[in-house]
Amino acid sequence: MMRPDAAQRVTAGSPRGSASLWRPLRIAAFRNLLIADLIADIGSFMLSVGAAWLMVSLKAGPVYVALTQTATSLPFLVLALPAGATGDMVDHRKLILYTEMWMVSMAFVIALLTITSAITPLLLLVLTFSLSAGDAFEMPTWRATLPDLVPHDDLEAASALNGIEFNLARAVGPALAGILIAGVGISAAFVVNMLSFLGVILVIARWKNPRRKRPAHPETLVAATATAFRFVRGAPAMRAVIVRAGAGFFFASAVFALLPLLAHGVTPSAAGYGLLLGCFGAGSILGAFGIQPLRARLSTDALVSIGIVVMGLTMIAIGMLRRLSAIAPVIVLAGGAWILLAALVNSVVQDCTPEWVRARANAIFILVTQGGMAVGSAAWGVLAQLGGVRSAFMWAGLGAVGTSVLGLFMKLPEPAADLNPWSRCGRDAPV
Repeated sequence: MMRPDAAQRVTAGSPRGSASLWRPLRIAAFRNLLIADLIADIGSFMLSVGAAWLMVSLKAGPVYVALTQTATSLPFLVLALPAGATGDMVDHRKLILYTEMWMVSMAFVIALLTITSAITPLLLLVLTFSLSAGDAFEMPTWRATLPDLVPHDDLEAASALNGIEFNLARAVGPALAGILIAGVGISAAFVVNMLSFLGVILVIARWKNPRRKRPAHPETLVAATATAFRFVRGAPAMRAVIVRAGAGFFFASAVFALLPLLAHGVTPSAAGYGLLLGCFGAGSILGAFGIQPLRARLSTDALVSIGIVVMGLTMIAIGMLRRLSAIAPVIVLAGGAWILLAALVNSVVQDCTPEWVRARANAIFILVTQGGMAVGSAAWGVLAQLGGVRSAFMWAGLGAVGTSVLGLFMKLPEPAADLNPWSRCGRDAPV
């Protein structure tokens, strides 16, 4: 599945005890879906590399290259709210299955047009948006499905495994894409992405999800969305995490938007871009294993501030460096900072949402964070067009560091082990 960033996949920090980390794998449905999702995410990262490199190869300019990331993120801004409300009203399995079928059809069209040399920069943006629209409509329901797959005691471990899977795909997918593009061509990466969806479709089609209790008088789409906003308005922790994450992701989006241009400037091969994305994924995996030791020493609030500051400093460094060998280790550090930020803010969101509003609350979080990614990507593309890629990286880095000031006014709570929605968010939240 198309996943623009780890924030949509990591919903909690590492589990308390390492002995329990692998326990959810004993559940066949979770294990099979995790494996299928790993293959799908590898394919999605191959698509991301191929699309960005194709845009560079078409000499479309910095704005078009950056808009590739916007096309991936913008559907979340447009569809998050109706998707979240729908996810709380319909069968999870059917919604996921239908959106997966939509995405594989869009992947087929992208591959076909690239093979026939009929693709254009504008058409690539439209198709990337269309494919991501399926992911945007699926995302809130996907995140709300985890409690249906594993017992309550295994939720944190399952979330950690989900995050490790995603970042393993982030490390492997770009590297494979770089090798495949250099050896065969960009269309080969698109074909692999199309085939990668089939495993998830097969697993979801065979999954027998538990029947969920439906209210006697189901809400309308508008009423369900309004309820979600009332919930967030009455939950101070939710408001704090949404604002801080949205601001942080706005500036951090420069990494995903401008890295293809930076890589093309230091190496003529797509393998170099794949290497940098692989370094980011490797850093994310290392960072995921380091979250629990850090949580034992520092508060969630402090770690979120540290994550965004480190992310900002790495972007400033990227803007100053000129060699691939020097940029690569900095990208590893950026990946670690990113997963630290993403995992912790998502753990707060999950901690503050009861089952009845989970998909909708996640949708609001996705709306703000992915909206920040979409707007930020376009903004950094314009800035790169006017003042250069390296200048855009440095301004984004300075802005990211500046968002740490929000921690003085918007404190984040410590995630509760039992995911009790009222333990941190305020018992009097209006619904």
